[in-house]
Amino acid sequence: MSASHLVWDMDKVRDIGITHREFDVLQLVFIGLLNKEIGNFLGIACQTVKAHKVSISRKVDIYGGEIHLFNKLIDQGVVTFIPSVPLEQWIGIRKEPSKRN
Repeated sequence: MSASHLVWDMDKVRDIGITHREFDVLQLVFIGLLNKEIGNFLGIACQTVKAHKVSISRKVDIYGGEIHLFNKLIDQGVVTFIPSVPLEQWIGIRKEPSKRN
């Protein structure tokens, strides 16, 4: 997701009850970092990262993995994903050049 950016609705983040540290973890999860990388970046143990992720999942009522968490937060308008490239490129659609006779 480095070729894009995320816009967070902080009122909705607070309404869910996500703490500042959980939000730090959540942002890093959304950009694709692994637990160990998140822990190293934030200066916390990998187990603490996992605990924050479990806490976030409980607050959002999602237990099926990160992709389900992402989808729910996007569906609820908590986060908006804005690609920096044209949508056709992002989803792999290539427009064929028109044929000229």
